[in-house]
Amino acid sequence: MLAAKLGKPNALKILLEHGASPSFQNNEQATPLHLAAASGCLESVHALLAAGAATSTQDYCMRMPLMIACIWGKHDMVSLLAQVTTRRDAVDMYGKSALHFTKTCRPATFMALLDLGWDPYLRDMTGDSPISTALQSEQLRPWACNHNFDWMTLWDHLAINARQNPLAIYRKTSASGIRMLLKRLPPSLVRRLLETENVDGSLASIRRKPLCGAARWGKTRIMEVLIDAGANINSQDARLGTPVIIATSMGHLNAVKLLVRRGAHVFSFGHGPYTSAVHAAASTGRDEVLQWLLSKRYTDQGKITNAAEASERETKPWSGVRCLSIPIGDAWKRQRGQGLWEYLLFMEREKKNWRRMVVRSELEKVALVFKEGE
Repeated sequence: MLAAKLGKPNALKILLEHGASPSFQNNEQATPLHLAAASGCLESVHALLAAGAATSTQDYCMRMPLMIACIWGKHDMVSLLAQVTTRRDAVDMYGKSALHFTKTCRPATFMALLDLGWDPYLRDMTGDSPISTALQSEQLRPWACNHNFDWMTLWDHLAINARQNPLAIYRKTSASGIRMLLKRLPPSLVRRLLETENVDGSLASIRRKPLCGAARWGKTRIMEVLIDAGANINSQDARLGTPVIIATSMGHLNAVKLLVRRGAHVFSFGHGPYTSAVHAAASTGRDEVLQWLLSKRYTDQGKITNAAEASERETKPWSGVRCLSIPIGDAWKRQRGQGLWEYLLFMEREKKNWRRMVVRSELEKVALVFKEGE
């Protein structure tokens, strides 16, 4: 057992020649073949197989040596054991087959087990299947997309477990992988997945739709791909609200710009703690985003004239904000008995602070009035 665990093939061969049993099991019911598979020593495995070691023996977790090799990501070991393992339907105590564990291996390992007959649709006790897990992996997604899977069967699997939405967006998710997957999936399935909330991480209480997940990480390229595919730009998750509110609260200015330019509602009300994107920016201290939402989004883009006689004219910058209307209330109301001239002088002094201040109680009532320049 120790020679197999440490990857000492010469010592192992000597012990086998002197009568050591290749089928001996320790207190965890693991055989020398289990330990050799974990060590990655191919010569030790060849010696054990030549001595008659059984490939179908299960340890206390009901895992065979092939599953152990997959868990440890030993590609060459998996290739060897897969050729001699006859039980394609074997699962461990959690209902996982060897194919479930290949997410830590090379893509070629996953495809090799598929070609040898392992079931990609087999669900474990939590409802996860190997194919749905592969579609969430940056390494395995391109390989899985090029395989002829039954995509509608995949939807039946996804309906069981919200963790398995292949369009779920995480920190390392790439736009190219999502684009490739959208091209392969049937349009009807894409529409369902875009509106399916995915469990974000290990907290089951955090559930996000794909576009909300992309906004969470500020992934503008993925957001463009999802919006072009038909994602609802004003859809809401159960925790923070719309994508623009999520992007604002995280301080992703470029993501906020993209969403607003594509039609996101800046002043729409969300389900979460923030009533709008402006409220989220003010509450989380995202001053740059707040400034852009209130003024710069009107001044940082080109202006296209609609005059017929000037149709050939190039775009020119906006002239800027000409008028900012804020409802006067609370401390700025004209007090009873206060003269008009005295009140105007008071307001003139107060207006110097307004450029840097938005009254939170009136946050949703801010009205911006813009006029074209000369």
